[in-house]
Amino acid sequence: MTFLPNIPQAADDPAVSQGQILTNFQQLETVFDVDHVPYTIGVGAGAGYHDRVVFNSVAAPPALGPRSTLHTALIAGFAELFFQNGNNVDKQLTGLTIVTVGTNYGVTTPWGLVLNWGVCNANGVGIVNTFAIPFPTNCLAVVATGGNAAQPTNVIKVTTVLPASFVGRAPSGEAGFYIAIGK
Repeated sequence: MTFLPNIPQAADDPAVSQGQILTNFQQLETVFDVDHVPYTIGVGAGAGYHDRVVFNSVAAPPALGPRSTLHTALIAGFAELFFQNGNNVDKQLTGLTIVTVGTNYGVTTPWGLVLNWGVCNANGVGIVNTFAIPFPTNCLAVVATGGNAAQPTNVIKVTTVLPASFVGRAPSGEAGFYIAIGK
């Protein structure tokens, strides 16, 4: 069956074009049923609503001018989701790169926030702990916790915070974990 875009015409005999109109409706339903709850299920069951959205991978993002779009692109063999704003700037939404430096990790989000986390060290004088990704502007917060079960009351205090590091202090030597957020 093929969709017939010029049916019906003013001079068509309904007895002849009725089959062609039926074919067109069947073709439309076939197309609209892709990624949608089929209309044939009935009213009240979500008929016509999306049940998923599938994007074709493209070699290059589409230049669409003032509109915003979602599209996929193959990155290292995997289809990743991108948002393109009205200025044709792509932001990768999935499969973000996690930077690893020793036992520290970091990721930069599409909206510019940077998250760092990992293992930190502290002592009475203070130990400098370096982030996997330095914060371009500033670090907004660092939270650290002791990881020594033998000294459960030993708390890591975060003192000096810089874009690339923070200082951890604890009454005695302590290894723990931290998470930091900034922009």
